[in-house]
Amino acid sequence: ARVRGASAGTGTAEARDFLSRAGGSISGLSVSGSKGETVRIRVTGYVDTMIPGLKLKIDQHADAATERITEAR
Repeated sequence: ARVRGASAGTGTAEARDFLSRAGGSISGLSVSGSKGETVRIRVTGYVDTMIPGLKLKIDQHADAATERITEAR
């Protein structure tokens, strides 16, 4: 999503794709994104554990500057 011309939707789609390849052990998955001068992709959900009934909450985000072209000085 931080590449020039990309949208926040591009970043959320990539995050969903990565998570689906990682094994799909996250329930209640939510992936959201926003884009301005900084891009933020946020993932929330729950990870099932080996202990019956115990789920661990996930609430993580990644921030990065949006790519932009500047004049060389």
